[in-house]
Amino acid sequence: MHVMSRLKSIVSGRSSISDPHERDYIGIIATAKGSSKAKQLAAQLIPHFFKYFPSLSAEAINAHFDLCEEDELGVSQSSSSSSNKCLQI
Repeated sequence: MHVMSRLKSIVSGRSSISDPHERDYIGIIATAKGSSKAKQLAAQLIPHFFKYFPSLSAEAINAHFDLCEEDELGVSQSSSSSSNKCLQI
């Protein structure tokens, strides 16, 4: 199963996260520089898995802030609304 499809199923509640993988999270962070749909998904997933990867916090926060500053309204709204997950940690 493709990484993004696997992670989408976790966020939607169809699957559970039992063993988060750092390589997958690095892929999520990299997705923040992808297409519009990929950016919207990254905006949801970066904060969702943030607490599992403290060693990647700087990269995750930088990518998330970039998404907050995105010109496309859907992307910036998604990232702004999910920012509080990062801040709660």
